[in-house]
Amino acid sequence: MGTVSETTRQRLVAQGFELNDDEINMFNYWLRIAPATCMLWVATSLVLGSPLMMAVLIPVALLCFALARHPFDAIYNYGLRYFVGGEKLPEYGAPRRFMCLMASVIVAAIAVSFAFDFFTIGYVLGSSMVAMLLLNVITGKCGPCTIYNRVVGPVYQKA
Repeated sequence: MGTVSETTRQRLVAQGFELNDDEINMFNYWLRIAPATCMLWVATSLVLGSPLMMAVLIPVALLCFALARHPFDAIYNYGLRYFVGGEKLPEYGAPRRFMCLMASVIVAAIAVSFAFDFFTIGYVLGSSMVAMLLLNVITGKCGPCTIYNRVVGPVYQKA
């Protein structure tokens, strides 16, 4: 397998994953399925202006926080991994679980905004969320995980 860049390693460490080079090569892009699915869900909800569709995402994000696995990881864990010969995705560390908790709060705010016809607030919050998720999907950098690490301190440090 190819070598792992220090940037890629740091971005995964910032999310609470402690992986060796082989695991990083195996999981780096697959760990972006859940953020990509959420991004598409939020974007579709924004286009439709649907508070109900947005509200359905709240328990999904809360499950991710509570269970240390994202429900959308099942797409890979119980399907795609058998085609690519991979292992199950690792459990989420505290920074990524924090991200899911933050997402549930923001999604709830968007749903409430839409339900009470505060569409501007809903669209601003929703567009910001789509942008943050897109950043994670494209680069592997997670804004809420960075906040977590700045406030709480780094989860893992190099020896």
